[in-house]
This record gives sequence, C-alpha cells and structure tokens, in this order.
Amino acid sequence: MRRLATSAPSDPVEIVAVRLALARLPRSDREVLLLSEWEDLSAKEIAQVLGCSVSAASVRLHRARRRIKVLLATHGASSLSTEVEVYDS
Repeated sequence: MRRLATSAPSDPVEIVAVRLALARLPRSDREVLLLSEWEDLSAKEIAQVLGCSVSAASVRLHRARRRIKVLLATHGASSLSTEVEVYDS
C-alpha cells in the first residue's frame, strides 16, 4: 500500500497552507486524498468507495499527491512540500 509520509503541520501558517492547497485541488483529488489520509483507507478500500478498480484508485491517489505537493511548493509552503514523500509499505 502506498502511504503519504509527512508530519502533521503544527505551525498555523503551515496548516493554512495545507488547507488552501486542498481547496485549490479539484474535488476528485481532494476526495481521494481525504479517503487515504483522513479516513486511512487502502487503495482497495478507496476503489470500493469510488466504484473503480484498485489500479484506477492508486493512479488517482498518486496524481493527487503529486498535485498537492506542487501546490504546496508554489504557494509558500516549500518546507511542507519537501516533507511529502510517497513510500511503499
């Protein structure tokens, strides 16, 4: 399963940056990120919720993570974007 490795931001500015980045994402990206990171669902579980294949859910999650990383890097939260790493577990 692919997970997002990052520490939760504690600085109020960083928290706002993450919230703004999430708000700037398309709804489908927010949905898959929140299912993965907030609800702690696996790709298989996300696929069931979204009614798609596990492969499609994994690709959507990978792309959403890449997009939020770019947003964080370009909107003043570069310290956060460098902490965002995808790893296999």
